[in-house]
Amino acid sequence: MSTVIALSAIGRDRPGIVAGLTKVLFELGCNLEETSMTRLRNDFAMILLIAVPEGKNADDLRDAMRPVISEFGLTMDFRVLNDCEAKANAAAQDANYILSVYGIDKPGIVYTITKMCAEHNINITELGTQVSENQGQPLYALFLEVYIPEFVSIIEISEQLKKFGAQLSVDVSLEPLLQCGDF
Repeated sequence: MSTVIALSAIGRDRPGIVAGLTKVLFELGCNLEETSMTRLRNDFAMILLIAVPEGKNADDLRDAMRPVISEFGLTMDFRVLNDCEAKANAAAQDANYILSVYGIDKPGIVYTITKMCAEHNINITELGTQVSENQGQPLYALFLEVYIPEFVSIIEISEQLKKFGAQLSVDVSLEPLLQCGDF
């Protein structure tokens, strides 16, 4: 069985980072299982789950990445997943709702919403924020893909989100996420 490694990397954004990193993985015989990559202002951040073939380990991967780390000025971290984590079914808790928040930027928006999610066993599978300007005011957008377990009352969550929206003076919406075959 192959070893699964979680690799995270961040560095100044520039062309070639993904190609340089994935070339090393290809040459080692690794397989990308899941990835998330994004540019945040002038930085580029990546999180990858990598299946490393038998006979290779985290040290081999770390050694092979040294030239890429140096060339692109990346900060990189490696974590070997235990057997339970490596075998986990990623689809078991796929996002089933999209939670969106829009309004004038102010401290506490992300904390308030994510705290409420944690208190109700709502798992955040993806989170993104963006600040833009609207008539000289900073406009904040927060997007979350979340997994809401069946035992959680959607009505109760929706009502609590309305209260948070009023308290924070933002628009909050919770919508089911369309799955393949739903459209």
